Amino acid sequence: MSAAQPHQQGRRHSLNAYFSFVEPASSAPTNKQGNGEKDESSQRPTEQHHKQSLQKAKAEENGSQQRPAANVITPTTKQVPASTQAAKNNIKQGQLQIAIEALADQKVVLNQLLQQRAEELPIQSKFPIKNEEQLISLNDQLNSENKNTYVKAMRSLLQPTGVLKNLRNILSDEIAMAFNVDGVQGKKSLKSLQNFYNALLDSIPLNDGNGTADEKLRKAIQLQKKRIFKSACMSTDKSQHQQTQ
Repeated sequence: MSAAQPHQQGRRHSLNAYFSFVEPASSAPTNKQGNGEKDESSQRPTEQHHKQSLQKAKAEENGSQQRPAANVITPTTKQVPASTQAAKNNIKQGQLQIAIEALADQKVVLNQLLQQRAEELPIQSKFPIKNEEQLISLNDQLNSENKNTYVKAMRSLLQPTGVLKNLRNILSDEIAMAFNVDGVQGKKSLKSLQNFYNALLDSIPLNDGNGTADEKLRKAIQLQKKRIFKSACMSTDKSQHQQTQ
């Protein structure tokens, strides 16, 4: 081997090393181009998938517009079975019949009240009894047939505060001064006028629990006499006072 051969071999090794270093760099564009093709090929399925999704969504939207909603009431679901409709009609007819009967009952009650009022008015006009002659006449008119009408009339005259305050609506002050229940102390007896006395007792309310009707009547007569005396005394005092002036 000559002295030039080792020099040539070293040069070859240097060139080989140079080209081995340069080739990968020169082949880089090819790799980049390959990567670009790979990127484009990877994007194509994504675009196709996106288009397919849009087409599918549009198809579903068109289908939902054509199909009726599940919760929409169709004419078929609005139809009521004949048996159900007949049952409703029967209920309405029953309610109407009840209302008609109630109105009829109210009419009967109203007519009874009007008739009762019409019967009581003429009798109430006979009160208060002003003198003994009227008292005896009324006692003679009372009987088992008309007693209830007289009782209702006198009961109305005693309302609303009862016999203790309203006896003067039935007996005038003149009768109260001339009569008492038993006819004692020089007074005439109401008991002797049996028809009137019994009707008067029946007209006195007992719902307050303050004694019997007879006891209430006795007390009412005494209170009425006291009011008469008090009124007389006040009138006397007033007249005397005027005379002194």
